[in-house]
Amino acid sequence: MAIAKYDQFVFFGDSITQLSYAQDDGFGFLAAIASDYNRAVDIVCRGFAGANTRDALELFPQFFPSADEGPSVRLLVIFFGANDSVLEGTAQHVPLLDFRENLISLATHESIRAHPEVSLVFITPPPKSELMLKRVHEEYANSSKENGQELPQFAQHSQAVTHAYANTVKEVGQELNIPVVDLWSAITGRLQTLSKTGVSSPGGQGVGGGESKWNFGQYLCDGVHLTGKGYKVLYEEFCSVIRLHYPGLSADNMHRVFQDNGNQAPFVLRIPGVEK
Repeated sequence: MAIAKYDQFVFFGDSITQLSYAQDDGFGFLAAIASDYNRAVDIVCRGFAGANTRDALELFPQFFPSADEGPSVRLLVIFFGANDSVLEGTAQHVPLLDFRENLISLATHESIRAHPEVSLVFITPPPKSELMLKRVHEEYANSSKENGQELPQFAQHSQAVTHAYANTVKEVGQELNIPVVDLWSAITGRLQTLSKTGVSSPGGQGVGGGESKWNFGQYLCDGVHLTGKGYKVLYEEFCSVIRLHYPGLSADNMHRVFQDNGNQAPFVLRIPGVEK
């Protein structure tokens, strides 16, 4: 008897990827993707909280399936930059030029090339809210002080610096001919549309800059991570990129491994290369 083999879409990133199945805020990005592709491919979440691209290069060969023994990977989504872009002086920081080289090394890794049908997508880091982060840090510091605990050390973030990393993802995507989900622009564009202040950018000099006129709370829960609405933006932009660049991988065009039985006939296994 033939054994069903499901191809995979692998989503590789940091905590924003790790949390993308969560339903706490009403919408989960990968939960929605898994629903769209049910019975067609397996959606694999490889999100590692706190990881940067330096960590990614160490992690990748430890989980990415072998082309000889593992399932066939049809799509690999690489989503880093939120941690790489923290300011220098923290362990997570990766200099911009190193970040660029790490992205290239990931996208051209020999393990990926071994999968003949694999396609790649990059996702840029989203914008950050310095004001939200400042408030979160103050709350943690006050709580630690009240409980007599040692004050935590927080990574420092800059809107402008993160934007440079987002732009680097787009540049590498263009150089390697890899489509990019520009999450930075998708969120800031929506904020700009909703803003009545005429501010041209949510960033600025110093903590917050001109940010107080922008409602980042719609899309960010703590200044870095996405709300359900932020994940909905990611979902919409991701699906748009797939339809545009890889129409054969869009949910509507993917064959299910087992054909529908119409509530009458037995389920029939669809074997690759064999029409049923």
